[in-house]
Amino acid sequence: MLVKKIVESMKLKKLLIFLIYGVQIGFILGLVRAIKIISSQNYFSYKLHRLIFFSLIDSINRGIIYSLITIVLLILLIKIIIFIWTKLFSPFFEFKITRKKRIESLT
Repeated sequence: MLVKKIVESMKLKKLLIFLIYGVQIGFILGLVRAIKIISSQNYFSYKLHRLIFFSLIDSINRGIIYSLITIVLLILLIKIIIFIWTKLFSPFFEFKITRKKRIESLT
């Protein structure tokens, strides 16, 4: 019972780390997009501060949302592939692991 909870929490941690990386990538891509928009429109020279902040917020939010959608779809695709592999193809393949040296106890 305890081992099952530990394994489930480890899977959840890996999933959350994967989502966090996706959010970070989306933030960076949104920030780059916002900087490109702001610099190409010369908002600083015209002192359009509200428009600068609006462009930053809009681009960063879009980047994070797009990256989260992409990461969730990628996770679902991986889960579907693993499910198909275990149910359809895994029974046909047999993997045998052999070791050259036998494991000896230290005592």
